[in-house]
Amino acid sequence: SNEGLPFDRRVSAFAWDGASLYVSLSELGVYCSDDAGLSWKASSDGLPIGALVSALHSAGPALLAGVWRDGVYRSDSKGEKWQRISQAPRFPKCFVADGDGLFAGGWEGGGVLRSVDGGTTWTQDRAGLTHRFIRATAAHDGVVYAGSWEGGGGVFASADAGATWHSVSDGLEPPRSTLPNSMWIG
Repeated sequence: SNEGLPFDRRVSAFAWDGASLYVSLSELGVYCSDDAGLSWKASSDGLPIGALVSALHSAGPALLAGVWRDGVYRSDSKGEKWQRISQAPRFPKCFVADGDGLFAGGWEGGGVLRSVDGGTTWTQDRAGLTHRFIRATAAHDGVVYAGSWEGGGGVFASADAGATWHSVSDGLEPPRSTLPNSMWIG
């Protein structure tokens, strides 16, 4: 029934911590459901008013929120209280964990950033990453992937924790649409 969840808002991100589902809604912050989406409660205390939470990530007992133009926030209370832990990345779009690292795909030319301390500090190693507007990230078997729609789009891979990147886009068709906030791969 989605009780407690405002309607007619764009969903920006989801996270699951094994017990609760979290969703960020455009300019309304984060909402939490403990019953698989039947009911929701606002979980944004400590986030900026009107914040666009563009990325969510569950990291053990911590929940991370990437806030557009404001950095990374952390909650250790299931989203009830938030605290900013980093001003970078400034435009986080997505998070993915791999091994000991947490990666954030950045917008506005940020590329991919890596944190080894749960999101408090970030480093940026972009060798070989020719596209800097990252739309999506994924990780599998020690390889981190980053997808971009900049300059015709592309998929990049790193097997060394983000230190170097190479294109894995051979065989993909160019995007068929220029819709904002969409990445199309043929």
